[in-house]
Amino acid sequence: MNLAISVIIGVLIFIFVLKSVGGKNIMDVLKSIIPLYLLLYFILGVCGFFLATLRWKVLVNVYDKDVGFFKLLKQVFACFSISYLTPIARIGGEPLKAFMLSKETKIDTKTAATTIIIDKAIEFTGSIMIGIIGLYLIFYIPEFPILPRIALSFLIALSILVLVGFYRSVIKKKRSFSYLFNLFKLYKIKKLRKFNKSLVYVEDKLNNFFIQHKKEFLFSCFFYLLFGIFLILETKFLLLGLGFNASLKMIILVMTVIGIANCIPVPAALGFLEAGQSSLFLFTQKNAGMGFSFSLIQRTRSMFFVALGLVIISHFGGNQIIKKK
Repeated sequence: MNLAISVIIGVLIFIFVLKSVGGKNIMDVLKSIIPLYLLLYFILGVCGFFLATLRWKVLVNVYDKDVGFFKLLKQVFACFSISYLTPIARIGGEPLKAFMLSKETKIDTKTAATTIIIDKAIEFTGSIMIGIIGLYLIFYIPEFPILPRIALSFLIALSILVLVGFYRSVIKKKRSFSYLFNLFKLYKIKKLRKFNKSLVYVEDKLNNFFIQHKKEFLFSCFFYLLFGIFLILETKFLLLGLGFNASLKMIILVMTVIGIANCIPVPAALGFLEAGQSSLFLFTQKNAGMGFSFSLIQRTRSMFFVALGLVIISHFGGNQIIKKK
């Protein structure tokens, strides 16, 4: 029910923004597309999945030396497809990712979850750094509405507190997850009674990782840095494909808007991505049509990766059924 409501809201916002921007303005931008830059944009997107897989593989290799790169790559695509289609864009597909890893390797589900938590911590740290820079730049746009500024400031401040709390707890060997579990008395829910033991196990794994595997953590951070550079480049090429030679400042603003849209609990950030980019380009370039066109092309590429991920999930599910029989 909640999913249906969020989709309806997204569709209504999408239609409203489309009418506000105007179909003619959007078509004028799309007619001037330079295909070569769009091809480079697509290729860099694929490279981004490769780098995300390498980042995760460094962590997985701590527990299993035999996990193949392409096996992990398939799981990354599968995770992306579920995350993109659920209201929780950043973490919606992570449970499937842990399940697939445990089924296709010798790694148990709890350890798989540990690698994913560390990987997401690295990703969120990088995203927050980009968000802080983006927030700083947004405050230099006089026309930018005050409410989005306040919302972004609150979101970044909250994210910083959560991340600092996470790193502090694992470094000092504290069990923050299980503490919150008991604080909110979630053990009273019958289906979650055994979950606390799993939390304690994962927390012990996390504490052990950050103490004994600092080298792997830093190596994984290095791959995220490369991933961030590729994100900047692919945004640059997409904007060049639309005929706009954007500065680094503008690219970071565009990436910040994408990050904000992905935090909104609507599948594929439907409507909110278009509204955010259209507003940004309206305030900075007086061209809302370019922002809307940017969102459409980005969404088209994402749907290609989603389709690929769903094919991988179907193949995985079929194999599991065969194994059971």
